[in-house]
Amino acid sequence: MQTTVAPSPVTLKNITWETNYNNKMGCLSMLHIDIKPSRMPQQSVIENTIIEIATADNSYPPTRYKLHWLQPMLLNNVPELVTYPSHAMSYVEFYKFLRQKYGPNICGATEMCVYYYLRCV
Repeated sequence: MQTTVAPSPVTLKNITWETNYNNKMGCLSMLHIDIKPSRMPQQSVIENTIIEIATADNSYPPTRYKLHWLQPMLLNNVPELVTYPSHAMSYVEFYKFLRQKYGPNICGATEMCVYYYLRCV
């Protein structure tokens, strides 16, 4: 006798960014870098979650994405290969941006996370 496992229900999570950094929300796939969450999501949660990203300044309409991949790393280790597509900034500009946004506790040892999103079509 075969056992069938019911698929997990899909969850919709809403995120609001300040703006459409680097105009990336118009792309089919995009990178975004931010402070690492206090608890990393489990793979099963990632697979069953659709994320709707809105912008506080309405620079792009709310758009739905699937999180395809995420990578934690220290701010010191974030390459410009990530900061440019994410925020259209060099590493130094991005570092200054984070310190202005979050304050002087931001340093090279700050835990970050790189998110790779695929737009839902």
